[in-house]
This record gives sequence, C-alpha cells and structure tokens, in this order.
Amino acid sequence: MITLLKLIDKENQDKDNIFVIDRLDILWDEKLKNKLTEKVKDSQLKPNVFGRLLEKIIEQGSVQAKDLALFIVLNYAHSEVDSERQKALFATKTLITYSDPDSWNVIWEKIKADMQFGREAFELAASYHLRGIKIDLTEKQMADLYIWLVDQYPYDQDPDHNNEAMAYIVSPRDNIASFRDSCLSQLRDKGTIEACDEIKRLIQELPNFSWLKETLIYSQQNMRRQTWKPLSPNEFFQFLIIPKPSNLDLSNQLNTIDKRTEKMQDEPKITNNISISDSTINAPVGTSGVISSNVTCSSPEKQKRFNWGILLSVIGTIAAIIAIPFSGVFNDELKEWFHHSPSKVEQRSTPKNQ
Repeated sequence: MITLLKLIDKENQDKDNIFVIDRLDILWDEKLKNKLTEKVKDSQLKPNVFGRLLEKIIEQGSVQAKDLALFIVLNYAHSEVDSERQKALFATKTLITYSDPDSWNVIWEKIKADMQFGREAFELAASYHLRGIKIDLTEKQMADLYIWLVDQYPYDQDPDHNNEAMAYIVSPRDNIASFRDSCLSQLRDKGTIEACDEIKRLIQELPNFSWLKETLIYSQQNMRRQTWKPLSPNEFFQFLIIPKPSNLDLSNQLNTIDKRTEKMQDEPKITNNISISDSTINAPVGTSGVISSNVTCSSPEKQKRFNWGILLSVIGTIAAIIAIPFSGVFNDELKEWFHHSPSKVEQRSTPKNQ
C-alpha cells in the first residue's frame, strides 16, 4: 500500500496523469478503496490526477468517494484559483458519468445556477467518453437535461460535415452534440410509460422538432414490447374455458329478476280493449299510464259463414204468397184472375181423378 501511494506521488509530480491504478484490477477491496479515497483529498494532486483517481474509485463502487465528489461540488464557489475550479469540474464530470437520481439533484442545481460551469462539465464528460455515457436518471431528469442541452447547444449550430469528402477531426462541439442526442435516445429506449409521457412533454415544449413524434411512436412500441407479459398456461385455459357460474352468481341473477318483477307490478298497466264479434280482448301494451281503446272488427269466419236464417225467412215468404189465393183473403176478381190464368201451380194442385 505504501509503495502504491509513493508511485502515485511520483506520477503526479513527473506527469500530468496517473497510470499505476490501471494495474490494480484484481486488487480492489474495501481497504484499498478507503485508502485511495483519503489520497484523493491530498491538495498536492494535480487536477488531472485527482480526476482520474476519483473516477477510478467511484467506478469500483466506493460510496465514500462519491460523497467526497458531491461535497466538492456543493462547496465550490467562484474562485480565482484555477486548480480548484478544475477539480470541481472533474468531480462534476465524474458524477455525470456515474450518475444516479439522488446525486444528480445536487449537480443539477449547480449547473442551473452556473450555466458556464455546466457547459464546461458536460463538454469535459463528452470528450472523455467518446463512446457515450450511460446516464442512470429518472425519465423526468433525462427530459429536463435534454431540454437544457438543446437550449445550450442548438441543432442549427451543430458542425456540418456533409460536404466534407474526407475524414474530419472531431471537435468538442461534435462530442457534446452526440451526447445531447444520446440523452434523447436513452430516454426513448427506457420502454416505460413515464418515458412516453416525458417525450409528449418534449413535443409540447419543443414544437419545432417534428422528429419527436417519431421518437414517441418508437418509445410507445418499445414500451409495449418491454411491458408485455405472456399468459401462463393456466391463465390461457381460463381465458378459453367459460367458467361455470357459482351459486352466488345465480343468486344475484335471481335477485335482479325479482327486483325487476316487483318494479313491473308496482307500475300502472295500460290495456287496449279490442272487440271482435261482441268479444273483448284485453291486451297489455305499456306501463306509463292508463289508456283503453275499444277496437271493433268483424270476424273473418263470421263473414264467410252462410246465413241460414235469412234463407229460411225468404222461403217462408214465398210459401205464404203462394198460399194466399186459397185463403179467401183476396176479392173475387183476384180469384177469377187466378181461375182464368191457370198456372203450373194449379195444374199440379188438381187431383188426377178430376
């Protein structure tokens, strides 16, 4: 341990960087983390050595080193000493690289209070991590960061390399543009409902960015893929098979029917009186009042039936007329007319022996 500390001091004095800690991958333990955390507090360390050592310890999961970085950021004020500012920037850059929602709130307040300090910290982080930074933040924190980066580094000010035929040198402005776009991509790829809601907020606050609508569609698709949960075999069969109603379900259905029946009995009845051939039919038609209608119609069967009473009356009348000459009712002239006008009736009525 003593040898390691001496090697760190020597590299700090001779160089502006530190390389010995890259050979400690199999030696990291809590004792080593704590000892190097104490070494980071050494005011004789140059800013680059300080930043490299602090990041390596935090990368190994040292909580004490992360608390030390937060303390440095919180207590940093505008100072004319360049080394103090550089150390505060390296501490902020490390917290950006290994971010978490709790520590982010601390550095975010510092960044909003000092825009220039925030720009330098993000540019430093983007330049040190050309392959991108995996930001572990909440959906709201990521959306707020993206809005801030868009405001500080507008799209229309990005370097344009479309007309360059050959390779170009990547500038810090190129790096921060990639970092800005990476923040939106990471928010889109979270695959959560909250991420979709935050992208909707971005669409409202940045209405000129038409591609955000496509980003929202992709985020919603990603959310459906990640939140979809297939049915278990038991759930699948329960979905296919209609369950037999329980006694409680049947009882509830019967109670519902009884209540409807009681309600119908309490309501007034509406009936129509329809008379067909002197017969009355009462037909219920509603329950909103009392109305009766008398409808009389003739029976089709009665219209078709032969009226034997009328026929018998006609026959009786004819028979009476025929019998009148022999009843003595008419006068002698009429009788004489009948004698002088023999008819088939008289001929038929004359006995054969006459």
